Amino acid sequence: EEPIYTPLQQHQNYAAMLAILGRECETIKLPSGSAALIQSRSLGALGTLRMVTAGPNHPTTALPHERLKDIERLRKARVQIINPVSPGDHVMQAAGYRMIMTPAHDAVLAIALPAHERHAVMHGKWRNRLRSAQSTPLNISIRPYASGTDLWLLATEAKQRRNLRYRGWPTTLTRAFAKSNPAATWIAVASSENEPVAAMLFLG
Repeated sequence: EEPIYTPLQQHQNYAAMLAILGRECETIKLPSGSAALIQSRSLGALGTLRMVTAGPNHPTTALPHERLKDIERLRKARVQIINPVSPGDHVMQAAGYRMIMTPAHDAVLAIALPAHERHAVMHGKWRNRLRSAQSTPLNISIRPYASGTDLWLLATEAKQRRNLRYRGWPTTLTRAFAKSNPAATWIAVASSENEPVAAMLFLG
């Protein structure tokens, strides 16, 4: 079976974004039937660093020995760093890779489910928050991102990032993604009296 979802860093839209930025990447087929997007970066005299982020994206039915063959294929492709979706998997160690930093975690939300199913699986606190928000006089619009008129969102988020001192997705990547994948870049805006009060950007 196919993977439940394809992480952004393993999607061909991400490869298109990297091409816009002039970064080298390639996609190779793996024994399990899946594929892996490999990024390459020159380190000067130290050579070239080859890495796979959020991958490889094994089929959901892949057995440990099948996943091991995928990882071994990446070793043969001279991949030095793999940032897998499941960092605790012993298959990585069996293939000769070692953990060098504490893994991060991603949240995956099934937003394609019908509204009543999404509501049913919500924690009571967040379900109540949602109902409260839905009772407010907000106007919600969802449309393709416009690089000319929607830059305010990137500027606002960058300011918030500085004030709250956190790191986030680089603005340079957002702009490159929107340029290379305009049909896969959407913005949702909540407005009150024609003034935006919140917004979210979706890259797909």
